[in-house]
Amino acid sequence: EAHYVTQTDAETVVCDRCGAVLYTGSSSFALSEDGTGYALSVSPTSEKFIMPAYYREGRFDDYLPVKDVFINESVSSLEFSSTAESVEIRNRDELAEILVPSENEHYSSDDGVLFDSSGETLLLYPAKRTETEYAIPDGTKRIGEYAFEDCQTLKSLKIPDSVSAIGEYAFEDCLWIENATLP
Repeated sequence: EAHYVTQTDAETVVCDRCGAVLYTGSSSFALSEDGTGYALSVSPTSEKFIMPAYYREGRFDDYLPVKDVFINESVSSLEFSSTAESVEIRNRDELAEILVPSENEHYSSDDGVLFDSSGETLLLYPAKRTETEYAIPDGTKRIGEYAFEDCQTLKSLKIPDSVSAIGEYAFEDCLWIENATLP
């Protein structure tokens, strides 16, 4: 479901259409240079962060897509919007789950793990997932930079034969892995 937000100074941000609480915390929206969408910079204080898909400055303005999102504080659950094109998560320590709607053209998720839209590049394995074993899905071709950074409970990892590239620092501070099956 796409969530719509109108400019607010409130600490709690709520969808204009369905009334769902998207997040609590401080945030700011900036119109892109070409005027086709917004960038959201947010420091959530809630454990769950749901990205708004559309934003408008005033009640009589048109909604425009929220394309770029910068998350400055740690969250445990992250739900992408269908319009997100670029997402930067500055603090991943508490992240346990990532959800991406099928309508998003730039990202996808598989069992709470973030991939590019094709599913060929694993972008982010949440550091606070509770599973101790993970098998990267067959068909994955690349593991992105810092993808498994500081994964705190992962002890066993299976990398399929389809993986042909591993990004720099993909396993940075992944000290708990005891068993890795490589292609």
